[in-house]
Amino acid sequence: MNAFVFYSCANIPRYTGVKAATMDEFYDGIKNSGMETIFYHIYYSLYKRHVSQIDYMNDFAEWLWKTAGAQDIAERISVFDPAKIKSLSRTKTLILKILEKHKSEVRDFARVARGKEFYFMGLLTFVAKSGIVAENEKEFFEGVKKSSVESVFYHLVGSRLRLKKVSNDFSEWLSVSCGRKDLAERINRLNLHQYNLRQIKDKIEEIGLDA
Repeated sequence: MNAFVFYSCANIPRYTGVKAATMDEFYDGIKNSGMETIFYHIYYSLYKRHVSQIDYMNDFAEWLWKTAGAQDIAERISVFDPAKIKSLSRTKTLILKILEKHKSEVRDFARVARGKEFYFMGLLTFVAKSGIVAENEKEFFEGVKKSSVESVFYHLVGSRLRLKKVSNDFSEWLSVSCGRKDLAERINRLNLHQYNLRQIKDKIEEIGLDA
């Protein structure tokens, strides 16, 4: 059995120098964005939910709803589940298709007020071993308990996208190395939109107690 090595990550947001005040600028900003920008505004919002209360599933939807008055488009960008998509490029393509199809429906604004523009951000991520290693199923769930939410975010979201995997690190290891497809599936079913990362971490620990 291969040991599971827990990693953690430090994420540093940075402004890309691009902002949008109109729907066309918003579309072009996404179209020309690198993958780190898509990751920040769609996936890193899942991480931010554990440190602050946000009302929307991602940054794009929040700006469209609150500032641009494009509630219908915001809802469409919120409803698809990015956790089920295995690549950032695919996520970007889906968002652009939604905007292409519906942005002409927006009639509420031509240009948002100064200071209300959408600022496109990127994310620098540094990954390092956390010092926690699991040799078996029991040690794995003990490792989850000791781990930070940053580690949980990395293994459930960051690593999966970086390696373009269908499943997350936790589920993959439990299924392949421990033969516990049942536990793997329970973790896969956890809704990253419904719960913040602290709650997700608690629920994984509960799965371990039930094992």
